Amino acid sequence: MSDQFCYACGAPTVAIGGRLVPICAECRARGEGEPGVEATWMVAERLGERSKGPLGHRAVLTGLARGRFGPDSSVSAIGGETRPLADHPDFRGCFIPGSADEATIQSLRDEWEAAAQRAKWRRIMSYSLSGLLLIGSMGALWYSTQTRLFVVPVEVMVKIEEHLGRLQATVVQPQAYFEVVDEDSVPHRTWVDAQRIDGSGTALARARAEHWDATGRELNDVRRLYLAAIGSAPLDPEPLAGLILVNSFMLYNRPELLGEVSRAVSRMDILGAFGPGPDAARAALALSRGNRLEATRLTESCASIDTICGMIHGLSTLNPSAVQESAGPLADTRLALGMTAEAALGAQDWSTLTTAIDKLLAKNARDLRAWEW
Repeated sequence: MSDQFCYACGAPTVAIGGRLVPICAECRARGEGEPGVEATWMVAERLGERSKGPLGHRAVLTGLARGRFGPDSSVSAIGGETRPLADHPDFRGCFIPGSADEATIQSLRDEWEAAAQRAKWRRIMSYSLSGLLLIGSMGALWYSTQTRLFVVPVEVMVKIEEHLGRLQATVVQPQAYFEVVDEDSVPHRTWVDAQRIDGSGTALARARAEHWDATGRELNDVRRLYLAAIGSAPLDPEPLAGLILVNSFMLYNRPELLGEVSRAVSRMDILGAFGPGPDAARAALALSRGNRLEATRLTESCASIDTICGMIHGLSTLNPSAVQESAGPLADTRLALGMTAEAALGAQDWSTLTTAIDKLLAKNARDLRAWEW
């Protein structure tokens, strides 16, 4: 549990960056302490789906008016806690009849419905005129085959064929393809460009391998390898997930990394990254905030198919045996022993805790994290 509290709301938090006054992610998203900064949020239509954002308050209200979002949609500040829209203090009024936000949503909905109605009538008129023109064109073509008095010029025939092509394109829906994310549309591009590029192309593999047996001081070297992998492959979510994972283990003594974590989470959300790697990273971040319930939910589906997911799931449920079982042949690495010790401490399993600490100290008698336990 953090020994610092947000100056605005009093919630337990850590100081972000070099701030002397600690502020939580929720208050930072609202622009507390930064006059003129508009509050921004990440919103997902349903729990577990890709988040959209950052969105301002007006954009969220517009989404509610158009039916894109609802009371069960999830909202969160970047790096903050995820909760349903209906339970969030900034958007709770949207679902209370007579409130200012509800009135704004209703006016936006009326405006949207009026625009949709006008567009509908324009489409009806366009289709009607196209149909009449088509019938007239077909009649003219038929009449031109029956008499020499009415011959359609070549220019008119070309225009008729073009019109028939446009009408066919309107009726026959084009093939829909998945959206390709453009690098410039993902936030924090300058942060990615500032990273050292790994020329060998092995930074991600080396970071994953070294993370298993890295000491507290060596974790920063693992972090730098993940940053190099991000610089080499900006649109790959796996290095982002690895960076979030390793930084989550260092937040307890390096709270300035929270800004870096927030940037990585924002890029991963925009990329729509889901799967064992990203879910394990989000779960590790949730655990660093003390939210074991969220970490358990995120790792439930991948605990049986991914080693890291299974270990974090065991840690979130305070089950040291599950951590060891998921680690398998890697159960005696520093990463697995550390998670085992933390789960045993929460479960008050003193025997397992003592065994894990003894193994950690046997690897490195100066391991400060082991002495803390």
